[in-house]
Amino acid sequence: MRRIGLVLLVAALAVAFDTSAASLLSYGWKLSDATVVLGPITFRIYVHPTENTLLIQPAMKNVGQAASHLPLAKWRQVAEAFVSPIGCGISDVRSVTKMGATWEAAYLCPPGVDLRALVKAQRVELQRGAALHR
Repeated sequence: MRRIGLVLLVAALAVAFDTSAASLLSYGWKLSDATVVLGPITFRIYVHPTENTLLIQPAMKNVGQAASHLPLAKWRQVAEAFVSPIGCGISDVRSVTKMGATWEAAYLCPPGVDLRALVKAQRVELQRGAALHR
């Protein structure tokens, strides 16, 4: 009986979650990898562990503000501000949540530039708002 209940619960959760929830969960449960400040809004950046994507969210202090209503160009600007110091670029940016407060950006780096390794080595400084560097 418990097994049937568990299966029903999992099925209900699967229906409730869409692909955007799966995308969010694929980043894991860690704290953000970096902080980017753009004007009055602070953003948190999460680097995907296996895919060349970044998750971008406003910091908790900015969640109820205009961050969720920013145009696509601003979210792209945040992603580019994070990756451009090491020569990488952004190929695509898309909203992950229906409220528009979480975005995902796909990045491309030149040969020999390992964004994940650089972020891992500089994570403490990046969380404080420092720029990524080689």
